[in-house]
Amino acid sequence: MPDLCRDIKVDGRVAGVSITGPCTVMVDGTTVWGGASARIDIASSSDAGKMVPSGGQFNHSDGSFKCDAVGTYFLSVFVQGATSTTNISIEYVQ
Repeated sequence: MPDLCRDIKVDGRVAGVSITGPCTVMVDGTTVWGGASARIDIASSSDAGKMVPSGGQFNHSDGSFKCDAVGTYFLSVFVQGATSTTNISIEYVQ
């Protein structure tokens, strides 16, 4: 599966990925939260200033999030609360 982010260890936004059509976003089984959380943001362009929360939020657990957006859009991951043990990887599938 393609990565939305891989081995993220610090707070902040990960560069967006362009996607066309609906997708499912999933936490990779190797993720170590270490107290962090990850929010999935969406926008019609890769401009970080235009990113808004998509409704996908992962808090210290594995899971998935269905994004029913149509057309071409960008998804980005925003990490908060990272510690020395945080290592977050999130993938998507269409």
